[in-house]
Amino acid sequence: MLKDLLPVDILCPCARWNSIHPDNAGRISARIICPGANNPITPDAEHTLFERGVLCLPDFVTNCGGVLGGTMEFASVSRERIATFIDRHIGARIAWLLNEAKSKCVLPREVAVPLALHRFEEVQQSVAHPTPFRRLFEAGIKLYRRGCIPCSLVGTLSLRYFERTLSNPV
Repeated sequence: MLKDLLPVDILCPCARWNSIHPDNAGRISARIICPGANNPITPDAEHTLFERGVLCLPDFVTNCGGVLGGTMEFASVSRERIATFIDRHIGARIAWLLNEAKSKCVLPREVAVPLALHRFEEVQQSVAHPTPFRRLFEAGIKLYRRGCIPCSLVGTLSLRYFERTLSNPV
């Protein structure tokens, strides 16, 4: 629980939520905090660290590659293609996020949260009012789960889907 901290450049809290809090934030020597767990930093601690110049990446941003990679693996995309895809797309988005936060002098979270909420609303609308393509897509997923569609076809088509989904402007 962050009792005896080592002098590190990057700290990756990966287990407990709120493990970084106002009582221990002042002892963190890292310049970057890159979470591997959900909600490891309290909002107060994040602001304290920001004021000290410590870069705190939002947990839902740093975790997204794992979720995306798992989804792509389910869709029969090879591990090599997943790694290349995540490096290219997620890396560019994180760079944009950091530049945007720096130019506005705000926490990266303050830039990322509105974007995530907007994307969430788009997905909710898509589910609530499915287009014919969306219905076909969902039927295809059901058939794939039952083994009625070959993995090679799904892998090829899903890469196009992921490219299109992430090609939307940030």
